[in-house]
Amino acid sequence: MFTFNLMYGANTPAKKILGPSDSVPTLLDHTSAIVTASSHMTRACLNIVPRDLYDVLLGHACSALLTYKPGAPGLCLTSIVRRWPDSILKLMATLTRHRLTLSSEKKTTEMIMHIVAGVCDPESLSRLGVLDISDIPLSGETCLAALQKIMDSPVKRVHTVVIDLSINSENYSQIKSLLKKHSNLRIHCRRLLMKSLGSDRMAKVFQLIQPDIVIGLNMDFNRLENPGLLGVVPTLSRFSNIQALSLTYNLINTTKDLDIAQLTARAFSNLTSLQRLGLSQNVLTGSLRVLLEPFTKPLSSLYLCECRLSSADISYLAHSIHAKNLKELVISANNLKFEALSLETLLCNACDTLEYLGIDRTHLRHIESPVGAWWRRISHKLKKLVAVTMRNNNFNSHDQIAILQTLAKNIHTLVYVGVCMVYEPLIPDDDDFFDEWDESNDRVNRFFELYYEGREEAEAKDSSKSRSLIVHDVDDVYQRDALIFIHNLESEQT
Repeated sequence: MFTFNLMYGANTPAKKILGPSDSVPTLLDHTSAIVTASSHMTRACLNIVPRDLYDVLLGHACSALLTYKPGAPGLCLTSIVRRWPDSILKLMATLTRHRLTLSSEKKTTEMIMHIVAGVCDPESLSRLGVLDISDIPLSGETCLAALQKIMDSPVKRVHTVVIDLSINSENYSQIKSLLKKHSNLRIHCRRLLMKSLGSDRMAKVFQLIQPDIVIGLNMDFNRLENPGLLGVVPTLSRFSNIQALSLTYNLINTTKDLDIAQLTARAFSNLTSLQRLGLSQNVLTGSLRVLLEPFTKPLSSLYLCECRLSSADISYLAHSIHAKNLKELVISANNLKFEALSLETLLCNACDTLEYLGIDRTHLRHIESPVGAWWRRISHKLKKLVAVTMRNNNFNSHDQIAILQTLAKNIHTLVYVGVCMVYEPLIPDDDDFFDEWDESNDRVNRFFELYYEGREEAEAKDSSKSRSLIVHDVDDVYQRDALIFIHNLESEQT
């Protein structure tokens, strides 16, 4: 699914496909897989395993758990942490080295709780003092369970936990009590996610958090409205090191009260490290310049979905310092049928950096110039574009063919396309789904032929140009799925 996560970056099938291909397993990989195949084997071998190999074993145990491999990888994880030879355990660093993705919330929770069990084991022989499980998105329940177990553990070796806290109306009281409790355990929050709390509770949480450690702040769905935002804005200035900030779905209306926009802008001026900003689902008509001008450094990601942006807003954004630095841009659900020229200027100015583009439900079908010709002028310039989605713009068949033809001819880095998609089917793990294509869909067939022609030309010039592609398209009348998934030639060669 083509989705964005402000706190952790764009999360798309394209991002996974573009990742490095798996290398040939080494003897160490094979040995580690055998050692972590059963908990009995793991416990027996840990007495003789050199300390330098613990990270490798931890990675293989995590891989087995996250990929549903047989055995008892969770118990292996616990055993490894019980004997951890270093003072610091940075889980995300291990997952990154082993190219592991966290696609299942259930498995992620299971992994975290097994690691915590190893930390809290009364017979633990580890030297662990700092447990760093930041950069891993955890639910509020998992955050509470992990912190509570460590706090109540009779083993007090771990003195610092670094975590991304998720606080909601259900776990607010317990998390607040844990943060207030005076003990030998320090809780450092890297990313703070607060949902359904309201301004008063948020203010109390802010008082318990060390602001200079926080790099991400998510305040979505708190129904702040303008009065609540006034109570929160002064605190924002304290989080001078945050790189991502989201205020989505807070019923903020800067159109009614320009003073709100100006006060918010003053707080933004202190966020000198901010790179990603989400203001979606708030009414910002005519105030985008006031909000974004205080940033002296250009933003790399902007989420402005359903903000009722005006002509002045789009025009400002197109010529702002942010345009030439944008990697992710979502302006879906704004009426852009009269903004074709400004939108074209914006995308052309962002052509050297833009990777992810979301323009769903923007009434593009009704722009003054033909959609196919308009998109043709733009798309060939977007040489770093990885994924684009423009669903629910009511394109007719002719427009869809023109768009797909243009994308097929201009395949620079593009691997994901969403055109008029109503829902997204899951991609099966096997190859049987090839038989489910609707071969009568002319748009898909024509795109398929053009894509292969373009890919062959690209490969003739540069063998590194081969890549996978996912295209989602739906028939206007019957809404039949047409899913094209072309395997990456580099992966096949590996």
